[in-house]
Amino acid sequence: MSVCLIMLTNTYPFDGGEYFIENEIGVLSRSFDKVIICALDANAADALTRDVPENTDAFITGNHSRKMERAGDLLKAAVRMALGGTKEPDSRDKACGDAKKMLFREYFLSRTRRQLKQVMEKLKIEELKKYDRVIIYSYWLFVGANVAAELKKKLINRGVNAEKAVSRAHGYDIYEERNVLNYLPQREYLLKNLDRVFTCSAHGERYLKDKYPAFAEKTERSFLGTADRGAKPERENEMFTVVTCSSLSPVKRIWRVADALSLYHGEKKIKWIHIGGSGKKLEKLKEYAAEKLMNSDAVCEFKGRMENKRVLSFYLESSPDLFLNVSESEGLPVSIMEAASVGIPVIATDCGGTWEAVEDEVTGKLIKKDFSDAELLGEIIRFMSLEKSIADKMSAVSRDMWRKKFSAEKNYSDFSKRLLS
Repeated sequence: MSVCLIMLTNTYPFDGGEYFIENEIGVLSRSFDKVIICALDANAADALTRDVPENTDAFITGNHSRKMERAGDLLKAAVRMALGGTKEPDSRDKACGDAKKMLFREYFLSRTRRQLKQVMEKLKIEELKKYDRVIIYSYWLFVGANVAAELKKKLINRGVNAEKAVSRAHGYDIYEERNVLNYLPQREYLLKNLDRVFTCSAHGERYLKDKYPAFAEKTERSFLGTADRGAKPERENEMFTVVTCSSLSPVKRIWRVADALSLYHGEKKIKWIHIGGSGKKLEKLKEYAAEKLMNSDAVCEFKGRMENKRVLSFYLESSPDLFLNVSESEGLPVSIMEAASVGIPVIATDCGGTWEAVEDEVTGKLIKKDFSDAELLGEIIRFMSLEKSIADKMSAVSRDMWRKKFSAEKNYSDFSKRLLS
């Protein structure tokens, strides 16, 4: 029986972003005869920057730049709203009565309609009809998930055996309070029309089930995973090395590391290495950190964007002593999984599903989300002061926890079976 998977991403495998899919696609593709990746939100001119498996095709659905496409979506949303908004009962939700939420919903629907049309124009329907089963998989529980639900209906009407439409769900696409409007469009509509939603954390699973109990049976947890590159070598670094790895979006609060380290004065220097970010945001962070650390015994180094495989190689080469995550909000950070996979202890804020990847006082330390600079520095210094035997044990336990919970080979093999079941 032949099976085709249509995977809806934002930009992967074009340009940057969605690096964690690189851990998944190789395992996932082995379970399907064909994989078709539709990058819904990439710029039309973006280059293919990641290799994909032999049985996988990838294309950009948009015809112009992302900025131009979204401007058109917003204009259409404003016009539709001026005419009274979407009238279909299923598409109306708690936005009704709030002008900003209504505009957001209309924009969400405009993007859905545009991207659905573009996907249909790119897919080869006659080729899809040759497969016994076609499964549609959105990586995010946002516009892509709405496209997936509507694409299933369109393909069925065109004679394709579109068996199911499913979506993963991570952080911003789960927690409504993370949105500035405290609102995400089409939640009940999505849960009603998707066949399954796979949250990346138990915390996210519970959130959706508690908020939308009518669809609880459709929601289940499915951890992401990272590749096994081995354990970091035992090495006595000249400085105590802490590392962070994330984008530079405000929710990550990377500047807080500079704030905390600016208070440090000690015999052994601390070296902070940050991986991620680019452009003006990165330059601004560099300037900020340099100024903050000028009179401290800490130094900083910024690596910028780094390929997913290169991150793990860097950890093995440099053998950092500690990984930091100071986010205000999270789903379940892949960056922590990567650190744990090579045996780096972790200090992280206790938010979202982070506790599922950091066992407090066993593989690292969970700190409160509203920590002070002195509190963060105090925890860093405490790790610096650990006896070598205790630090080594923490590293070994961290890697063992990763092996049991976040192995890419295991988790994505299991996920493939769930897609096919």
